[in-house]
Amino acid sequence: MTPDYMEKLGLSKAPFSVLLDDDSYYENENKTNIQKKIAHLLEYTNLVLFIQGEKGIGKTSLIKHGLSKHKEDWLICCLNSNDYTRAEAFIEKLATDFDLDLANTPSPILSLQEQLGALQHTGKLPILVIDDIEEIKEALIPLVSTLIQPSHFTGKNNQNDINDPHLRNERPSLRLVISGEKIPLALLKAIPQKDEEEQLKYLPVLPLTEPETAQYVKHRLQVAGYYKSAPFDAAETKNIYLQSKGLPQAINQIANQKLSTFANNKPEKKVSAMLNTHNKKLKIAAASLATLVVITVVIMNLSSHSETTFTEQTKALAIPTIAIPHAATQNNASNIATKPTIAESTAPAPKASDNPNTETTAPQPEKSTTREKTAQANKIATETIREPTSTQAQAAPPPERSKNTVQKQPLLRTSKNAAIWINSQNPDFFTLQLIGSTKKSSAEQFIKQHNLQNDAYVFSTTRKGKPWYSVIYKSFARRKEAVSAANSLPKSLNKIKPWIRQFEHIKQDMK
Repeated sequence: MTPDYMEKLGLSKAPFSVLLDDDSYYENENKTNIQKKIAHLLEYTNLVLFIQGEKGIGKTSLIKHGLSKHKEDWLICCLNSNDYTRAEAFIEKLATDFDLDLANTPSPILSLQEQLGALQHTGKLPILVIDDIEEIKEALIPLVSTLIQPSHFTGKNNQNDINDPHLRNERPSLRLVISGEKIPLALLKAIPQKDEEEQLKYLPVLPLTEPETAQYVKHRLQVAGYYKSAPFDAAETKNIYLQSKGLPQAINQIANQKLSTFANNKPEKKVSAMLNTHNKKLKIAAASLATLVVITVVIMNLSSHSETTFTEQTKALAIPTIAIPHAATQNNASNIATKPTIAESTAPAPKASDNPNTETTAPQPEKSTTREKTAQANKIATETIREPTSTQAQAAPPPERSKNTVQKQPLLRTSKNAAIWINSQNPDFFTLQLIGSTKKSSAEQFIKQHNLQNDAYVFSTTRKGKPWYSVIYKSFARRKEAVSAANSLPKSLNKIKPWIRQFEHIKQDMK
């Protein structure tokens, strides 16, 4: 699955993804030596190679990366022990990957041996790689044992040639590379011996050291386009090493979680700090202006000898209003009501005297004390600062639409009932099984990532008592059509070796 922090940090790929590519692969001295030994021993010996290490140490990626640069005359078939429970499916996988035709043969295993021997006489080297060897089913061990025994194939159908030591070929039908934590005892007993020496070579994979763990994390981040040290400083990488014990799988899980937490928390803290600083500046500016207004009113009243009313003096000040920025008032800008600034005071009209000879004198306005004027000025200044005008409230920009607004995505084709489609297929037809996963969402994401919505389905089965979801691709009436399709998959699937399966077997797995 694509991590949610990729866009926030501007990453080109998920740095700690289990979907390994050549750029993301980290190679230390231990892995380099093992890869060199694999290449040498496959070329010049008949030994069974055992890549040994605990779960999560990177055995599978080591083998795949080492064999990705194989020679042109090497023919490689890779499979996982958990995917095969019956000998028929196992033989079918070998025939598909080695491009052999076992149709209409009375004994598929004998035909398989014969054709593998013929391949070697043409200069080809068939290599079988079995991962998680400790999980192999006992029913498959005799078959594997037969394939790693000397084939005695001479390229001729003459029994006398087989008995001739000068013509007899002592090489096994294929070369075997296995990986896991331990070898089942039954398989260990089946490995042939030569000159009382077991034909088995142990190649142990070691955990990463603390410096290698730091280099591993840094390498993965840089490949994804991230060159900052945060949050993986020296102290943090040491903690990752201690928690993971140097196992790459555990390192990926821990580092991925830390990077997600870092990406989701840091921007929020930064924005919050900026808003707090902005609000503080607004409060300081408002307080300063209020003080300035009070001082101005006091000075004018002390220096004024005219009989202008207090109201007229306040009007003459033309106290400016402050428009509070949208960032500080976005929650209540629309609710602000306009308040009047200063109510005008009107002097009472003088009364005319009843006596026409009496001289009329206009009454004098009451004089406000300095203390009253100061208090009223403070009130006016406070109201003027706190309450923006209606024009300002209307001018406040509307809140921006969030860039992270979730848009409804179209449903994948895989959301349809795959069981109906599979059951409608001819059981003798073929399909390509691309990947398998413990999570349905991962299988659907794979289809979406490679734009296979119109051609692929996800079907569910069980594996070790747990749900297992597999992606299958198209339907083909003949095996040759399926083989041709497997060789012409989109470029994004070049590194995937699909498993050609009959719908008969898929329907059995679904049950």
